[in-house]
Amino acid sequence: MSPLQTAHDAKRTSAEGRRSARRRSAGFAGKCLLVSKEEAFLEGMKRAASGAGWDCATSMSARDSLRRAFLHCFGLAIVDIDPSAQRQLLADLFRILKSGSGGLVIAYDRNAEPDSELWARQNGAWLYVPGAAEWDSLSVACAEARRLQERTTNRDTLGAPV
Repeated sequence: MSPLQTAHDAKRTSAEGRRSARRRSAGFAGKCLLVSKEEAFLEGMKRAASGAGWDCATSMSARDSLRRAFLHCFGLAIVDIDPSAQRQLLADLFRILKSGSGGLVIAYDRNAEPDSELWARQNGAWLYVPGAAEWDSLSVACAEARRLQERTTNRDTLGAPV
């Protein structure tokens, strides 16, 4: 066997491993991570996301949500970006969610501060929701995220855009 053929076989095996990893993460596309320090707020987010067909997991701390993002693939995360929250941990969370499984992040800011919107968008938020929005409008955003995630999953699985 020539060195060139061995290198070709190694490259092919490596590519097959990447493809199978992508398919594994696609199976988790229906999971949603909800992050907030307030239990009542988590319940409202859970109703909105569950109504759109997401299987929800909740987290009351940025550190715990970061751990969960390492362990599981989430198709969507709704994150309460309260100014008192640990922004660096949330920035890391945004990056992990987007890079690991191509997850979408909805940044929810109850204070509607312009600096928070800029921060959220710079860190990869798919959608920024300012102020105290109604849960129905968040449910519509969750449904759109679900549709987009399913479309992306189909494209990745089949290898071509749908």
